[in-house]
Amino acid sequence: MDSPAKCLRCSAPFLDGDQAIFDHGEWIHARCHRLLGGAEHVRKSHEVIAQARNMLAESLERVRRAQEVIDKLRACVICHRALTLAELVVAEEGLVHRACVAPD
Repeated sequence: MDSPAKCLRCSAPFLDGDQAIFDHGEWIHARCHRLLGGAEHVRKSHEVIAQARNMLAESLERVRRAQEVIDKLRACVICHRALTLAELVVAEEGLVHRACVAPD
């Protein structure tokens, strides 16, 4: 006498009227198949969320580095005080105050 077929996921036997799916050579309840599909979807969603978090962290780091460059450009390379357009001079060393450059 053969033992009744059992579900691959839950190991419960198939009863009369149970909906079943034959998947890769194994029988599985239709409800178990949906659960497995849902679990796979959740796993993939978690992977996508982790990738998005990594991409966000990388983007924030790039923004931070760009802000550092901008901040350095707004400061005199000699005295390190803030620059305004009115007193800005482009020197060999970089951007400086007019007063910080020795007259030629």
